Amino acid sequence: MPDTNPTPNPYSTILERFGDLTEDDRRQLLRELTAMVDQDAKKDLSPLEKAWEEVHQYLLKLSREPYIDDQIELYEIWDICDILRDDPDSLKKETWEVRQKVILEILAHDEIKNVVVSMEDLLYLLAVTDEEKRWMAEHMVDRYGYMTQDGIKILLDLEYDKKKKMTAQDQA
Repeated sequence: MPDTNPTPNPYSTILERFGDLTEDDRRQLLRELTAMVDQDAKKDLSPLEKAWEEVHQYLLKLSREPYIDDQIELYEIWDICDILRDDPDSLKKETWEVRQKVILEILAHDEIKNVVVSMEDLLYLLAVTDEEKRWMAEHMVDRYGYMTQDGIKILLDLEYDKKKKMTAQDQA
């Protein structure tokens, strides 16, 4: 004789219980579930990627504010950048792809002077080799922001160093 009792759908029970929650409880549950999923996704990230994900979230919040000078997110960004700058050796261990991503995001926000000032020293630590510095400087020049002059200076310094090396090799 076949079983006439259908197998209960576990999702329907969850949805029924979710429907019984108050609006505030639903929102809180969704925030907690989102945080758990985000936490799992961050386990595979490098230290710079984890820190930069936080900075990215703060930048998104700041982008929606008409005035940012007194926003707590600005100070959080400064603190994260200070921590990253204080450990330049760990930055060098990051892949160039990760460092490129961070450089591009810093340059993308160069119109927000208060934010970029905190990131500027970090920016220069992210490009390690001459080739990376050249790439960064070219992107700085392309942005046409206040960092354009810094990009030109880096390019000139790299050319000067290159000529100096060539002259030293010719004399040897």
